[in-house]
Amino acid sequence: MSRNRPLFRDARPRAGWLRLAALLATVLAAGTGAHAQEDRSVNAIKHYIFIQPDEGVDLLWVDRWYMTFHAPEVRSYYKAWQRHYVSFRSYMVPEEADVFNVYRGRMTEIIFDSREAYVESRIRNDYGISRYTAPTGGWAGRPGQVETINATIPVNPDEDFLGKWPPPKASPYYRWIVAFRYPEGVSEEDGERWFLESAAPSLAKVKGLRRFVAYKVIFDSQPYRRVYEMWFDHYSDWKAAVLDNRGAIPAPPWGGAFPYVDMVSTFIGERPDIDFINDHRVVP
Repeated sequence: MSRNRPLFRDARPRAGWLRLAALLATVLAAGTGAHAQEDRSVNAIKHYIFIQPDEGVDLLWVDRWYMTFHAPEVRSYYKAWQRHYVSFRSYMVPEEADVFNVYRGRMTEIIFDSREAYVESRIRNDYGISRYTAPTGGWAGRPGQVETINATIPVNPDEDFLGKWPPPKASPYYRWIVAFRYPEGVSEEDGERWFLESAAPSLAKVKGLRRFVAYKVIFDSQPYRRVYEMWFDHYSDWKAAVLDNRGAIPAPPWGGAFPYVDMVSTFIGERPDIDFINDHRVVP
């Protein structure tokens, strides 16, 4: 990559890729309108943002803007409601894992005391996108540099398929985080029956699995309906248990290509590399 290449190119946007402003939009968009009409009651919630840089975009460039401008501004505007604001650098796993639509950028996690606090932070807030510092080259009318997917879920899982925490060890566990939705035309009732009665029990039996929990997404307006998380000692253990063992995910009644649902996923460690509330660190 050329050192002089701007962070934002003048090429036409590609379908399916969002402007870097979408990273902000995932924090702003939820809470009003359809969200406010939902009645699912939960306590503390966490907001996941899966981040995938566009092809050829250096994640260090994104990190510099994110850490220098965007995150401090988000924190300044929303600290009255935010309890926890961290980000994990995704592991650079081999391309063979891409059948699970792997993101290799970041996964950001923001915790709020409650669903109500999350919604309140988006209503009548005095700050908007015009108050944020744009990346080099700006973002209005520019092609996308990252794709982002957001999912807001309870802090505590809705299902714990193993019922125990793995023991501490010297090296971090590999956490595979998956957000998914059932294919178009599949009812949520049929999808949930397959996931809870067939897919999840089968996955819970794979060799080397250390933790397996799942969540229901709180807001219907978000694109993915479920999140699940599986822990392994190493990537090779995940590969043997899931990638090389496709029978671990039983085919659903609706059929289709493996892995049978629309998903994004990422691999991260146990601890974030950035804590925007408590850390004071060098910006790359």
